[in-house]
Parts: sequence; structure tokens; C-alpha cells
Amino acid sequence: MATVGGAWWSVSAARRSAKQTSPVGYLLDVRDRLTPQTVASRARALYRGYRQGS
Repeated sequence: MATVGGAWWSVSAARRSAKQTSPVGYLLDVRDRLTPQTVASRARALYRGYRQGS
């Protein structure tokens, strides 16, 4: 089980690293951050934080 978890962690880290160093990866990250669902969830989180702080 630990070997499978370690392998998954390594693949995930390698994929993240490749995405960060690639221009295409950057564009995909921007696209993912600007999807309507992501923008709406961030807006809700900001609104909730603002309401709790008041």
C-alpha cells in the first residue's frame, strides 16, 4: 500500500512540475482557474469570508 501511495505521489509531483514549466501547462492552468464553476466558488468563498468578518 505504501509503495502504491508513494508511486502515485511521485507521478502527481512529476505531472505538476511538467505543467508548471510548460507554456501550454500555464495556459491550461489559467483556463482551469477561469471556468465559471471555479470563479463562482471563489466568489462565494470571498462573500462568506466578508460576511463572517463583519
